[in-house]
Amino acid sequence: LLVDAGPPMTVVDIAVAPSFQGTGVATEALRMLLRDADDRGVDIRLHVAAGNPARRLYERLGFAVVEAGTTDVLLVRPAGGAG
Repeated sequence: LLVDAGPPMTVVDIAVAPSFQGTGVATEALRMLLRDADDRGVDIRLHVAAGNPARRLYERLGFAVVEAGTTDVLLVRPAGGAG
C-alpha cells in the first residue's frame, strides 16, 4: 500500500501477492487507512482502472465516484464516511 499523506490522502498503489489475494488483507489495510484518515479529518482518494473488479471493494468501503473517464475512475471517500 503506497499512500501520499496529503491532504487529501491519495492511495497511489495497492498490490497484493497472488497467494494472498482473496484473503482480506487489502480490505484490512484499507480499513486501517480509513481509520487514520478519519482521525486526521482528511478525505482519501484513489484512481482505479475502468472495469477493475477492485472498484466494488472501494465502493463497499465508502468511496464514491467523482469522475469517470474512459480508462480510469476517480473515487473519493470523505473523512468520517462509511468504512
